[in-house]
Amino acid sequence: IIGQHRALTMLVRIILACSAILLLARSGAAQDCLKLEFEAREALVRRAATCDKAMALFEGCAFGGSGDINLGQIATDKCEAGFLKKLSKAQRRGYDREMKNCNDEYKEEEGTLSRAMVAGCRANLAQSYAHKFGKAP
Repeated sequence: IIGQHRALTMLVRIILACSAILLLARSGAAQDCLKLEFEAREALVRRAATCDKAMALFEGCAFGGSGDINLGQIATDKCEAGFLKKLSKAQRRGYDREMKNCNDEYKEEEGTLSRAMVAGCRANLAQSYAHKFGKAP
């Protein structure tokens, strides 16, 4: 069973990596973003007017490395600003539990790609909660 889980995890990673490559290859904005220095990428995501715009920039500027952790956190913070204070205690516990699930998903894995995937999971979760509990996107 452990072997099957690892194989499935690897397949998911390959699919996500290929999807990211295709997305980046098709997006002129993403190619422009990748030409920027890392601090400029962070500033770009930080200046996004909305959660969805921050997520689009995060996805376009991400490169599957450790730098994605900061980009993902900036996007997560942007999204959380629109809903976190609106959650009930039970909803907040659920959100925190799902965030922990993102962290735990790759805790046995080493390398920057797994950390980047955690950042993406956390940012996507924050975006989905922003849609559900926050202001309209």
